[in-house]
Amino acid sequence: MGAPPFEKGATENEKGASKNEKGAPENGKGEPPNEMGDALFGKNGHINGSCIHGNGGSSIAPGLKVCLEKVACSCLTPSTGETIFFGMDITSSRWLPVVLLTCSNIFMTFAWYGHLKFKTKPLLLVILVSWGIAFFEYLLQVPANRWGSNIYSAYQLKILQEVITLVVFVVFALLYFGVKPAWNHVAAFVCILAAVGFAFLPKN
Repeated sequence: MGAPPFEKGATENEKGASKNEKGAPENGKGEPPNEMGDALFGKNGHINGSCIHGNGGSSIAPGLKVCLEKVACSCLTPSTGETIFFGMDITSSRWLPVVLLTCSNIFMTFAWYGHLKFKTKPLLLVILVSWGIAFFEYLLQVPANRWGSNIYSAYQLKILQEVITLVVFVVFALLYFGVKPAWNHVAAFVCILAAVGFAFLPKN
């Protein structure tokens, strides 16, 4: 004869209780263990770079590809200190130094020549204002040269800096002062462009 219904129910309850005991957390805090959260952020709350970048350091790392696909991730890899953004190493970008140098030269040009429209202002005030503007120049130029050195030589960075300076200054002089370059200025600019071409020719 089969067991009475209430006995079957009691048996199922016992099985459920045994499952709950197996799944009980070891930390004794009444919270289930969060393996994915611990693997991603670590138990101390810090991001685990090996899981984010899928190095295979964890058995659940393949499941964390969502970090690169759906989440804007910007962090430092613990091994090399390279800046990772959307899964890309921006410190090895060929164009990022050019963009940063262009932006830094805009600040530099304003710091150096913007005060020429305010010649009646006290010199000390002009120096302090220019110094404050130049801070943002260095804020961009220093990372540009550091990261650019991964791609370009020091000579190439310097020549690249000079040609960017001239391009920015021509646009600045045209828009800010309303002065167009003369033919000899254009000729000098072409010569500098030729210098850039020579600097980036292959060594062999």
